[in-house]
Amino acid sequence: MTRPPPRVVIRWCLAYLVLFAVACGGSPPEPSIQFPDAFIEPGDAGDDITSVDSVQADMDGGCVPSCVDKDCGDDGCGGSCGDCDDGSICLEKGGSSICVEQGGCPPGERLCQDTKVLVCNRAGIEYVVIQDCAALDQACVDGECTGCVPECAGKDCGDDSCGGFCGSCGPSMACHEDHCLMSCDHPQCSLSEWCIDTVGHLALCGGVINFDTDLEGQELGVDVPVENMYGIAGILFSTDDENSTVKTNSYEVHSVSMENSCASHDKWGQHWLDDVIVRFVVPQDGGFVQAATHNVSLYIAETWEGGIRVDFFSPENPPGVPGAAPFYQAWTEQSGTAFIQHISPTPIGYLVIRTESDQNFTFDDLGFGPIRL
Repeated sequence: MTRPPPRVVIRWCLAYLVLFAVACGGSPPEPSIQFPDAFIEPGDAGDDITSVDSVQADMDGGCVPSCVDKDCGDDGCGGSCGDCDDGSICLEKGGSSICVEQGGCPPGERLCQDTKVLVCNRAGIEYVVIQDCAALDQACVDGECTGCVPECAGKDCGDDSCGGFCGSCGPSMACHEDHCLMSCDHPQCSLSEWCIDTVGHLALCGGVINFDTDLEGQELGVDVPVENMYGIAGILFSTDDENSTVKTNSYEVHSVSMENSCASHDKWGQHWLDDVIVRFVVPQDGGFVQAATHNVSLYIAETWEGGIRVDFFSPENPPGVPGAAPFYQAWTEQSGTAFIQHISPTPIGYLVIRTESDQNFTFDDLGFGPIRL
């Protein structure tokens, strides 16, 4: 096949204002397209995620040390958040632990030191112990003995079960199920990390897959299968041909990364002959469940005007199911490299890069927004 004329980067961006995140609901029928075996088939996609097992599985042991807003004292797991200098004592107030220098304090102020109640003396010089709540089988909370024992072991934030808090999260962070997670729009939100989106839902960070490296930063070679490589970041690849896989290649697309790109590759060694399906998922219980994003972009090279069509499907309407239709379509505009982006109020569950009239294409720098159920 003769290659098209010299490649020129064409930027075609059709953008919609995203007014709010749209929940993905419904149970789609079984698709006829064969996806990788490493994930769970689509199920009900609710408005909220009820479990963060996959988040907590990455944390060491069953207890998560918490030193948010603590300069000293217990970390909730039998360790220490720090020691105070000589002349200072570690006191607790409002869920925080701070080192306080003896020699000046508000007279009458009551604080806790472990199970002991301390009060600043009349002269305002030092805190003195006036009661040990342990003798009553109680805990010390905000300078008072109480029968309610705060439950903050393994918590960064959230309710302490006694009307108080286990700590607060820092800037650009949010509390989700007692753990501090960064905002999805934080510049340090990286692929495969969990985050909190703009409406408070747990999601996977968005980003760009450039096919040059894996998720650990290891360089990829040519002809490397990538169907499941980026699954923990929320992306699965497949084709609609059982004889074809999705692999890297050395063709340099005029994209940002300019190195490896990606295309289908059949068992006879031929490249770029089949449609490529991109599926947006979240990892759960050792597999993956259907999810969605609202922003997708990619570079498509070695094509011409109308040569490649990109179909966008909602999560409940997967490609391959009889009667399923994309809710949006985009075509390449002329020869060379085309940039296609769609920012959609409708959740994007699947992307299909179709060989409309061109069987000689490759794509690169697949970008996407936060992925959530």
